[in-house]
Amino acid sequence: MSRANVIALIAVLAAVLSLAAFVTGCPKATQQAPASGPSATAPAPSAKGPAAATAQAEVPANLGNAKNDKGEYICPVLKDPITKLDPALSSQYKGKVYYFCCAMCKPKFDADPAKYAP
Repeated sequence: MSRANVIALIAVLAAVLSLAAFVTGCPKATQQAPASGPSATAPAPSAKGPAAATAQAEVPANLGNAKNDKGEYICPVLKDPITKLDPALSSQYKGKVYYFCCAMCKPKFDADPAKYAP
């Protein structure tokens, strides 16, 4: 196989992987963000042990995320429900904090926050 063919094959594989990532969208966590209220509470530990319970971040007073018709906070980029208020998946813009549904959305928001902030 020639060097040109190897480079072409790598380019095709990269394109296929990029398309697959785009089509599948963001990975989703299993825990729901609170629909409303001044703070989020951690679920009670289950009989299966403390690993079964994970704590949510406290809902900040300056939260910028909009809510959907079910009262769930939504990602400003994909408009999907936020499944976990993870500080690592948040950004600040104009005095408000925005949470995202996945790690792919944060850099998109950071690149052009005015496009996504309500």
